[in-house]
Amino acid sequence: MNAIHFLLSPLAVLLVVPARCDDGNEEPGRHRTPEPTAVRIDPTAHIWSDGYYAFVVSRTDGGVLRFRGISCRKREAEVSFQLVPDGRDGAYRIEGRGRAFKNARSGDAVRFEGFDGTAYLIARDERGHACAALEIIAPRPASAGDGYRPYEELIRTVERHMAYYYLSGEYRTDEGRTIRFSPDRQAVSGLTAGGGEVAYTFAREGGDPVNVILLPDGSAYHVFKGSISRGLNKCDDLIIRRATRRGDRWVDGDTVACLCTTRRYFETESVPGTYPFPSTRILTYGIMQQFCFEEARLLSFELTARYGARFSYPVREIERQRWYQRMKKCDVKQDDLSPLERINNDLLRWDQEHGSKRPYPWESSEGNGGWRESDIQELRSFPIGH
Repeated sequence: MNAIHFLLSPLAVLLVVPARCDDGNEEPGRHRTPEPTAVRIDPTAHIWSDGYYAFVVSRTDGGVLRFRGISCRKREAEVSFQLVPDGRDGAYRIEGRGRAFKNARSGDAVRFEGFDGTAYLIARDERGHACAALEIIAPRPASAGDGYRPYEELIRTVERHMAYYYLSGEYRTDEGRTIRFSPDRQAVSGLTAGGGEVAYTFAREGGDPVNVILLPDGSAYHVFKGSISRGLNKCDDLIIRRATRRGDRWVDGDTVACLCTTRRYFETESVPGTYPFPSTRILTYGIMQQFCFEEARLLSFELTARYGARFSYPVREIERQRWYQRMKKCDVKQDDLSPLERINNDLLRWDQEHGSKRPYPWESSEGNGGWRESDIQELRSFPIGH
């Protein structure tokens, strides 16, 4: 179960009544989030991506911006769409056939939006709710024409997301063995004999990156996230199996380790919680896909827990954290969130409403597939709404 689908809405599980605070002493919502800033960039000078597609941009008559893109899956067709000014200051409308990029469709309204000087392209659906986002992943090479295919820039982004959001952390087995995946470089310790740190690279299938890591000694390991159906008392947050190349595919061998998470390396001093980045940056499709079922729930819950959200049923992973215990508990509304957090809250909700059962996009041929139907029904049992 390796994709982030039908995410639980953070607000759907809150008691929305006139605001009141109790329990802790500290005032909620004191963390700092990036402030909205004006966007003063030339879109054609950059490569844009949602973590699955990457685009180069050209400007045509009438201020229309034409996006031409490729997928991180080499066998998929190229994509293109246009942003047409819709008459309002700085606003555009997507024109194209079908999907423009992940979760965005023709007709969606689009704006370039900045936060602390970082520019994003935010698409909104017919209700005005954010549904998709693009970010800048690299400057466009000076020699790159309109037909440039930014595949290498895209693959570097995908692998960076896999190393940081999918793998990085400290894990242990039931027997006490510890394996660490570094957050700031592609390196792992505790996996090989001697336990020292070694660099790894991601393997390819058909030219596409997959969640098989290659070590300098030539060994290969399929690393994937476990299923919540295996039980609460077993270490299976991360499963590692030996992998062998057979033609253009990677085939699983024996299981090396079943791991429980002891620490994720996302913590910051300015934002409390295990998963602070929904309060520090815009979530793209490629980032959200790196999280399993339970992680996806915490991503949503923590977004509002930072404002002292009172949940309608126990969320032990948050309630046992000291910063939440010390905080006054409130009934949180969408308007209580910062502008950046409101966009991310919309993005998580949109994926919950419109997601479908599909595997982790960068799973190897041996992958364990998408969501079980029972997981989908459990998520659908929660109300959705703004």
